[in-house]
Amino acid sequence: MSVTDIDAGDLAESVRAVRETEPLVQSLTNTVTINDVANVTLHWGGLPVMADSFGDAGEMADLARAVLINTGQVPDGRVEAMHEAGKKANERGIPVVLDPVGVGSTPSREAVAESLLSEIDFTVINGNYGEISALAGVEAEVKGVESVGEYEAIERTAGSLAESTGATVVASGVE
Repeated sequence: MSVTDIDAGDLAESVRAVRETEPLVQSLTNTVTINDVANVTLHWGGLPVMADSFGDAGEMADLARAVLINTGQVPDGRVEAMHEAGKKANERGIPVVLDPVGVGSTPSREAVAESLLSEIDFTVINGNYGEISALAGVEAEVKGVESVGEYEAIERTAGSLAESTGATVVASGVE
């Protein structure tokens, strides 16, 4: 496990590449963040699309250059669409990002995240300290979508999750 410092030159090159290619980024996200996710995607040079119903999700993933799966809302139809889009993205070899919103707060959210992790290869997993800890099987305190409590071993926990999933893991918190 290692914490990687981001090189400014590499970051600038990545941003330049996104702006030049204007990739279609499919986001299956919750209604609270749809507008923000679309605007952030546009800001960095991507083209956002929110296709989160079964059928449409797989078809859009067949056109997209990346897929974001946010577990902020987990009705059955959306969960099926998450699986469909993630599997299609894996078939095509395009990046899939998991934002495990609220994982650790309810058994239903944990079950959804576990099913996604068992069937989809994620390129990046991005969550707060509690969400990352819950995904790694470490005790976590998550209230709603907020991480509370102490997470002194978060670097080790994130590294363990990265090792078990093969994904780059980003744990957001105070630092």
